[in-house]
Amino acid sequence: YRVIEREQVNGKYFWRVLGFNSFGTKRTVWVSADGVINRLEERVTIGQGERHTLEYRLVKREALSDQAREKTVAAFAAFISLRDQLELDLPSKEIVWDDAQLKLLRTQSDKLIDIAKTTTLADLSLIAKKDVQSQNGRRGGVAALRTRALGQVVTATGFELYRGASFEDASLKGKVTILHFWDYKDSPLSPPYGQVGYLDFLSRKYADKGLQVVGVVVRPELEDPKQRTRVRASTRKFASFMNLSYPVVADVQGYISELGDPRRAGAKLPLFVVLDKSGKVVHYKVGFYEVDRQVGLRALHDLVKEQLE
Repeated sequence: YRVIEREQVNGKYFWRVLGFNSFGTKRTVWVSADGVINRLEERVTIGQGERHTLEYRLVKREALSDQAREKTVAAFAAFISLRDQLELDLPSKEIVWDDAQLKLLRTQSDKLIDIAKTTTLADLSLIAKKDVQSQNGRRGGVAALRTRALGQVVTATGFELYRGASFEDASLKGKVTILHFWDYKDSPLSPPYGQVGYLDFLSRKYADKGLQVVGVVVRPELEDPKQRTRVRASTRKFASFMNLSYPVVADVQGYISELGDPRRAGAKLPLFVVLDKSGKVVHYKVGFYEVDRQVGLRALHDLVKEQLE
């Protein structure tokens, strides 16, 4: 950050502070003499490189009593302590808790609600508990779907080729296959793009060793034959934008329901399904993998290597 100048805004003076990243100016902040941020502008990139400016303006200030301030500080401290115990990495659009994290959250959520009561964090504590309850339910539902899917042999999928040289159900035997169920939309785009970049890396690395990756488009519009042309165009545009080397097919007959559609359990795509060389399901993963800086999707990478040996 760098303090640039003192400027007058609506009759009041503020320090203008610039924040930088490796690409240049990222953020501009206007700070009052008493250290309060009055306005903030941030440059953001959305979709296919579209640049926008996100702006925040201070509209209200409220002075807390000594007692209210102490309680608010204690609430913030409790939230920060819990965050550290959860060992959170960089923030993401949606966090999916593992078993240990859910157990910790279940034991702490009521305590947070009590500590945050009457503070500015009260609503957040209630939202946090609701999220824990929701994820508990989803986790149980997804676990049941996973149990049902493992061991199934994938045969007549009814997939329709949307992009790539060729695809037939017969190709699901004799190779290790990753089926990646996702929407494959060209808009709106947001990282991590269904993690297709990591899948493409795996495909290119192990294709000559017997791995095939198949992207499977899953979208409500596919239920209407009249809309499939538009879905196909959107899919091809996305695949071209990401320079995908693997084929992309459309689940026009709803085969995802045969394997276990995680959306019915309240979870979100993507769904990663790995088949062994006999076409049997050996792995069922809902949501994003943790990313390893050296390998990418390490858990999936190691599983693929094991199946190829």
